[in-house]
Parts: sequence; structure tokens; C-alpha cells
Amino acid sequence: MNNILKEIKDLRGKMCVSIILNTHHTHPDSQKDAILLSNLQKEAIDRLSLEPDKKAAKKIIDQLKELVEEIDHRHNTESLVLFVNEDIAKYTRLPIAVNNRVIIDESFATRDLIRSLHTQQAYYTLVLGQDRARLIEAANGRVTEELGRPFPIINYSLFTTNATAGSNATRVGNYQKEFFSRVDKALWAIWRENPLPIVISADEKNTAYFKNISEHTEFIIGTHNDSFDKSAQHIIDANKYIVEEYTHKNNEKRLSELKEALNTGKFLVDINDIWSAIEQGKGKTLFVQNGYYQSAEIIDGKIHPVSTSDASRESIIDDIIDEMVEINADFGGDTVFISDGGLEKFKGLALITRY
Repeated sequence: MNNILKEIKDLRGKMCVSIILNTHHTHPDSQKDAILLSNLQKEAIDRLSLEPDKKAAKKIIDQLKELVEEIDHRHNTESLVLFVNEDIAKYTRLPIAVNNRVIIDESFATRDLIRSLHTQQAYYTLVLGQDRARLIEAANGRVTEELGRPFPIINYSLFTTNATAGSNATRVGNYQKEFFSRVDKALWAIWRENPLPIVISADEKNTAYFKNISEHTEFIIGTHNDSFDKSAQHIIDANKYIVEEYTHKNNEKRLSELKEALNTGKFLVDINDIWSAIEQGKGKTLFVQNGYYQSAEIIDGKIHPVSTSDASRESIIDDIIDEMVEINADFGGDTVFISDGGLEKFKGLALITRY
């Protein structure tokens, strides 16, 4: 998900098609997903058919049809996002609920990818035995995948069958140290590509030994003791409370930043003031209520909200909030998505400015 965001976030074109839909991760409900996607695909094709550049529109339509055919709905999770223009056709699955919609704009709708990265409670669980290691990626309490290559790592070579050597505690400790050091390096190589919090699932002895060896303990958010050979989902079910507590504390910390900014003069809540500040690169942290979407038209530099039924007009931006998220990110700002009504008194939107 992080890789596809990097790939598409800076792409521009007259017809960047984003199709976003909720899906099901169990059969037979997942059979409904193909029907919903087909309906959204038809909406996208109908809108593309009205574009003046017929040649470009046809190419995009053809690429969209091919992409839809590639999708195996048996592997769906919570939602699905498709990105298609003249140069690219990609899709990704997300572990969050979304609003079903079709967006055709000069850039792709990346807001749900960003929201997913910020709110999905994604993390790694490193499952450790004395001579074995597994790595599981999970999000929102469900296994995303159990990673391979180089995991699972098995200590075939760093041990001794010599009885005398095997009884030497120092030598055994050195073998254990070298094995856990190898695991730590493999974990770090994966973490650099997709940095997520880490939970250790191991007994107290192995947990303590690994923490003593690891160079990256600052990313470990908790530990849990479970059997090495249990299923990946069993392990995630058993330790997800660690991540929920971590996420809750992190969200509380971010909201405290918002409260502190109220009296500093670096705080905006009016949608046009926020838009102006973000366009000038003044945005530091944008706070958005989960589920807040707004179609709009820009007239003389001002945002004019419009109803969803008018969103197909050429001058309409399908989701002005998505535009804010993207522009703010381009200037180095970040976005925090808040659930449970945390932004109700601000009408779902607030910005902390840099100055």
C-alpha cells in the first residue's frame, strides 16, 4: 500500500480515474463485490465517454476493463481501490471501510490510502522461538500476510550437535546471539520499506534476549507470549489489544496537539481559510473526521460546496478534502484522521499551521 501511494501520488493527467468501494473478506459475500465494482466501472465509463478527448478516454476505458478482469474477489479485505489513467492501471486492497465512489480528476484520490496508513492499526508481530522466527503483518485485527523471504528463519547452522559444546552456556549464548542478530537484520530490512509498530510474541526469556540483541527496540510497542506453532490469526487475535492501546494513546496525543493550538493563533477551522493556508504551504497538521467527504467548486479561489448529484460537472472537484490532504502532503504536512466524533465541534475539519 505504501509503495502504490509513492507511485501514484505525484501523477497528473486530465483523466485520473479512482474507483473506491467496500468489499467483503468472506465467501459468499465477496461475490457481491464483483457486482458493485461492475456498477462503478459502468459509471466511470459513462463519465469518460463524455470527455472531449475521445482517444485518451478510450485508452483509459480499455485499461480499466483489463484491470477489473484481473481482480480475484476471493482475496478481498475491507475495501478496494483502483487507479487508472493513460499511463497506469493499478489496484490495492485496504483494511478500512470507505465510501463507494468514482472520482475523475487531474490527480488520483489518495486520501483513503493515506487514511489507511494512519488509522488502520497496522503492525508486525515477530514470533520468536529459540531457533525459529516468523513475521506476520496485520491490520485492524486481521492478518494481512505472513511474510516470506527470508522468513520464516530457521536456525539450521548456528547450533552445535557436540554434547560438550552444547553444555557450554557461553557458547550456546553466542549461537543464540548470532541467530537473533540475523533475525533482527531481516526484520529491519523489511521495516525500512514499510515502517510499522512491532509486537514480539515469545516467552519471557527469548523476548528479553532479543531485546538485548536488537538495535531497533524503540519500535517495539509490546510483548506477548504465545505458542510458536499457532495459526497467524490466532496470534493476532491474542495480541491485538496491545496495538489498540498503542493506537488509542497515539490518537490522544495527536488530539492534545490540536487542543494546545487553540490559543496559539496557529489554528484554523473555516474550510476556505484552511484551503488558502494549505495552498500556501502553511499547513502543519490537517485533522479530518473519518467519513468526511465534500464535492466542491473553486470560484475566484474560494471553495463552494456542492451536492453529490452535481459532482459529475466538469468544473467540480469530487472531493475537496482529498485535494487538501494531497497538497498538504506535497508541502511536507501530515494528516490525522479522527473517529468517534472527536472533531464534531469543528465541523469535521481543522488545521494547525506552521506559523
